Amino acid sequence: MARKEGGLRYFRELETGERLTAVLKGVLLGGGAAWVYYGGWIGALPGILVGIYVCIGEAHRQYDTHRQKLLEQFKELITSMQGLMKAGYSMENSVVGAGQEIAAIYGEKTAMVRETEKVKRDLELNKTLDTALYNLAERLRMSEVTDFVEVITTVRRTGGNAVRIIGETIDKIIDEIELKEEISVTVAAKRMEQEIMTYMPAAIVTFLRLTNSDFVAPLYAGVAGHIFMTMALMINVAADVMGKRIVDIRTA
Repeated sequence: MARKEGGLRYFRELETGERLTAVLKGVLLGGGAAWVYYGGWIGALPGILVGIYVCIGEAHRQYDTHRQKLLEQFKELITSMQGLMKAGYSMENSVVGAGQEIAAIYGEKTAMVRETEKVKRDLELNKTLDTALYNLAERLRMSEVTDFVEVITTVRRTGGNAVRIIGETIDKIIDEIELKEEISVTVAAKRMEQEIMTYMPAAIVTFLRLTNSDFVAPLYAGVAGHIFMTMALMINVAADVMGKRIVDIRTA
């Protein structure tokens, strides 16, 4: 999912606990920015702006993590479904059975388990499997899910060796997901380095304030000092934005 969708949309789609984490991080780092760069209440407005920026960024991170977990669970779902179809189960029963199997692995409250329960309810309401799966793809908005659903619905409509065709599709989707997982692991270290570099200037200023406050006192006194620290904060935030764009390889 591209960032252009908007931070607020990401925030709305988070679980309650994830939202609270994003807000708490925004409050803490916003308040920290006001203290580090302005020394107190005079930095309230910049601190609020930094807090909003951090909150949105954390929402992006939480959302990406959620999508990666969902993709991993989807891989297990279609792997299980493939095995059940080879064992002679119908497509409908394979989907339901696969949902039960991943529930045993990840737990009943897992996102993908909840989604398969919705598919099961659609089937119990006498909706077709095609409709239930299209609803699933619409809710998840993931290319792998959409491709999988399109193959299943096409095979059901046109006929053919369903087990072989769907099996080949599942193998390709699993390869794509595993590639994304490898990329995600590789990029994670670079993202950590980028975050350390982002917080380093504030850490240095904090160290100087605690160990040699007289040395940095001019930065917190007078208009010139506040202008200088505002510029420093803006550069710090701009560097963080650029750094995130450099290491931002979307995998889900």
